[in-house]
Amino acid sequence: MKRASLIAALIAVVLMLILGASLTRGTAPLPKTPPPAAPPAPGFAVADAGAVRLVRTVPGNAFTPAEPVEVTLTVEYTGKEPIHALAVEEILPDGWSFLSTAGAHTPAIVPEEGAAGTLNFVWIQVPPMPLTFTYRALPATAATIVGKAIYRRSGGEEQSELCVTELKAP
Repeated sequence: MKRASLIAALIAVVLMLILGASLTRGTAPLPKTPPPAAPPAPGFAVADAGAVRLVRTVPGNAFTPAEPVEVTLTVEYTGKEPIHALAVEEILPDGWSFLSTAGAHTPAIVPEEGAAGTLNFVWIQVPPMPLTFTYRALPATAATIVGKAIYRRSGGEEQSELCVTELKAP
């Protein structure tokens, strides 16, 4: 088995163990093209589902094709019940690829460099909130990034609302 598919299989198993179910089994997959949404404020997008909120910041909501762009994600939690498992799922636009992560709260499991499509970031031990980290991606054309936080408190899997950020090339 190729190293990349072995790593992908390992990540899927870890996600199932942490979250109690596959990210795709019993959960509708994220759309490739998100539904129309109100335009976000420049450089800022927020999804809020009660106690957990995913915030994505891309400077100026703009990028230069073929030059790395930094995407900063913040997971905020205002609830009192502890979160026992946490993942962030991001869908990169077609033609984009993942480069690296940075920040104090970098996840234990991150995509391989060059990964495209759906990216899963997983924390084995959930750090204190708010949790902020940055990932770098290599963009191609103007498009939309869609993501959500997936977490577990004492019950079953819960998810934030979709966080949608429309990006434009200058």
